Amino acid sequence: MPDMGDQQGEQGQGEQASVAETARRARDEMQSVTASLRALLKDLRDEPELPPTGARSPGSAPSP
Repeated sequence: MPDMGDQQGEQGQGEQASVAETARRARDEMQSVTASLRALLKDLRDEPELPPTGARSPGSAPSP
């Protein structure tokens, strides 16, 4: 019959593996989001500035 210490040790290892897997997934997700944001930023920098629309810009409101 297994010792209680052995069961706790096995459970601890399983929890550690679960935590390590969660951390790995979170790191992968952060790297993916970072890459997407870098690509978006690059696209925005490379895109020519859009011509002005008919909308007023700040400070262009008529004087009272």
